[in-house]
Amino acid sequence: MNHQPIENARDADLRHSEVALQRAARRAREIAARTGTTIVISRNGVIEHVKPEVESELDDAARDDRLHARQSSNEHDRPRPPSLRTPTKE
Repeated sequence: MNHQPIENARDADLRHSEVALQRAARRAREIAARTGTTIVISRNGVIEHVKPEVESELDDAARDDRLHARQSSNEHDRPRPPSLRTPTKE
């Protein structure tokens, strides 16, 4: 098993998976808040039904998420190291 931080993974999808999971969780909370439903989570092995956060808090979190997404998108503009480039025929 590899004990390196996920941020150091060679695969971009793996590097960004934590952010994607956080974004999906935030979206689930937004939908639950809008529909008036609870979110089911497991905390320390105990299943809990949790009311979602207030919408203004979700708006702040969404704004932070968009800022992070813009910063992450700049990574795609950088050239890839030779070890990660797609081989080309010469």
